[in-house]
Amino acid sequence: FMSTSVYHYRNSFIDIVTKDCRLLMDPWVNPANLGAWAGCEGDKYIYKTLQNKHVNFVYISHLHSDHYDENFLINLQKKQKTKIKFLIKKFKDGRLKSKLENLGFKKQIIELEDFSKFKLNEKDFLIILPQLSASRTKNKLINYDLDTSCIFFNDDVSLYNQVDNPYNKKDLKKILLKL
Repeated sequence: FMSTSVYHYRNSFIDIVTKDCRLLMDPWVNPANLGAWAGCEGDKYIYKTLQNKHVNFVYISHLHSDHYDENFLINLQKKQKTKIKFLIKKFKDGRLKSKLENLGFKKQIIELEDFSKFKLNEKDFLIILPQLSASRTKNKLINYDLDTSCIFFNDDVSLYNQVDNPYNKKDLKKILLKL
């Protein structure tokens, strides 16, 4: 018997529901990339289910509009009584945190260090993985601290959400050693 449900809407937008927790990963429902990418109807399902299970956490990997949907985040918070906690990486560049603060979520942001195991509750955990490279060509002029991937796990499910953050073999070996 599994007590974890996983719903995938598109791209990296995943809804994980357990007995004690609900986590949205990179929620995106509105048009993105200046309207070039269409939205989806995941919000309708989520809004309908808020009465049964409110959203405790939202993980945001990075600032691209197909991972960070400001309008959805604002509307989601308005539709539920409890405050959502936002899980983000503690980036050197504080733009993601600043954007969330400017939306009014200042006291709801939890910044996580790379590879740290964050306890969502007694049974559910999240680990944020750093961006290590973006291609096979290394360039010392590029700051790769712009994106993340994550791992959600509990006794029922282990889920790796790569997002826009590909790893090469060398990166994967490094990550597995850290984990």
